[in-house]
Amino acid sequence: LELGAQYLSCLAIQFVTLGLGFAAGSVLQAQNRFALVSAVVVGKTLLNIFLDWAMIFGKCGFPEMGIAGSALATSISSIVGDLAIVSLLLSNHSLLRIRLKGVFANNVAHLRRIGRIGLPLGMEYILWMLGQTMLIAMMNRVDNMVSGYFGVVNTLLNLSVYIYIGIGTANMMLVGKAVGARRPKEMLNATKYSLLFTMALCVVVGAIFLLFPVSLMSIFVK
Repeated sequence: LELGAQYLSCLAIQFVTLGLGFAAGSVLQAQNRFALVSAVVVGKTLLNIFLDWAMIFGKCGFPEMGIAGSALATSISSIVGDLAIVSLLLSNHSLLRIRLKGVFANNVAHLRRIGRIGLPLGMEYILWMLGQTMLIAMMNRVDNMVSGYFGVVNTLLNLSVYIYIGIGTANMMLVGKAVGARRPKEMLNATKYSLLFTMALCVVVGAIFLLFPVSLMSIFVK
């Protein structure tokens, strides 16, 4: 509990810029600037790996901070990545011209529209994670190791989830553009191919889990 609280308090620093990073990243994706977003994500991940090593074990002039160093490394790399994404959005190469004054002088009607779409989607994820957290809490009352194994299985199952999320995001963008341009055939094609793509991936991923469950689990546990 003490280590978890220490980790969480250091990790919470990233919330300073986390929302900005998500919002700016979604705008860049809508502008078809996927390569830039991916480059920032890769750079942020590499920075996180380096800072983890340096801050946990006290390398390169950093003090040895243990679990606090792990959380701080994640927070710092997350903030750097978010600021890089926002800088790309505000750069001269962006299709948008955004000023700080305009951000705070927003139209209430537009904010309501974003809320009507975004809040239900966010609540879906929150309710799902709340259910997972309650399961872990119940398992911890039985045996701490049980919740650990549950985390391992969940990690394995979620390895492929972000592929589906990426396909869903791409389809949402393509369908949105087709609806705005009033091109129903283009909208239909985007939907059909995204469904086909995800079904094919599900078959492949499902086959891997069915055929190699022991090999997959042995990556994490003996």
